[in-house]
Amino acid sequence: MGFVLLTLLFVFLFLWGINTMENRLAFSKEKEVFEQNGIPIEANRYSTKSGDVFYVKVGDDDLPSLLLIHGSPGDWTAWKQLIFSTNLLDNYRLIIPDRPAYHSTTAMGGNLQLQSSAFSHLMEKECKPCIVAGHSYGGALALQLSVDYTDQVLAVVSIAGTISAASQKPKWYNTLANISWIQNFLSDGFIASNQEMLSLSTDLNAIEDSLKEVDLPFYLLQGGKDSLVDPASPFYILSQCDNVTLVYYPDWNHFVIWNDMDGIAQYLNRVNP
Repeated sequence: MGFVLLTLLFVFLFLWGINTMENRLAFSKEKEVFEQNGIPIEANRYSTKSGDVFYVKVGDDDLPSLLLIHGSPGDWTAWKQLIFSTNLLDNYRLIIPDRPAYHSTTAMGGNLQLQSSAFSHLMEKECKPCIVAGHSYGGALALQLSVDYTDQVLAVVSIAGTISAASQKPKWYNTLANISWIQNFLSDGFIASNQEMLSLSTDLNAIEDSLKEVDLPFYLLQGGKDSLVDPASPFYILSQCDNVTLVYYPDWNHFVIWNDMDGIAQYLNRVNP
């Protein structure tokens, strides 16, 4: 009886959480907000074998490019407050996709390799080259992109990233959420998130040797009060790869792209070549 109650509590809490996160504005409304703030924004879409990839471009085309990758779940608007509240647009043109298969992107999600493959056109068209920064799961995808598209990447920034295979083994609730009847209660966004988390440790192990050969600077930003990512995660990458800069703050938590926007923007601007 106790297990059943725990299961139901889990289902309804996460259903509420994901539905809240997915209550977003249509792009036309988002564009109005950006234009009211004097910020140029453009929507783009391209096709892959498994569906479309949606992304926005924000800022001056003559500036260096910064590719921002959201976490799990999420969408491109995860970076909106960082854009409005900091001077990031003084230094960068921003490229911000919806990852497969979130929000307006219909391309198949799944493991890191599949998502990287879906970004092939994006990397070739928009990164000539670009700095790639990712938050949470986006940090892991940033590592994958650096392996797959080394010539299109200038540097990698992981922000509270899920980047250590040993720390990303599936949790009990990932296994629970993979049960078919429970998925009937879950949103598509949470199902996609759970699937990619189930394979993340394996995915990271698969690129470990290749990552050691990547001759790019890596900036790993991590907080000691992160309850979702093991704070020791970046130290493993530090021990394995050259050209790693570790930025560790004991008081940072997992949500630093929202609760320390000035600090994150400061470090992103510092990477600017």
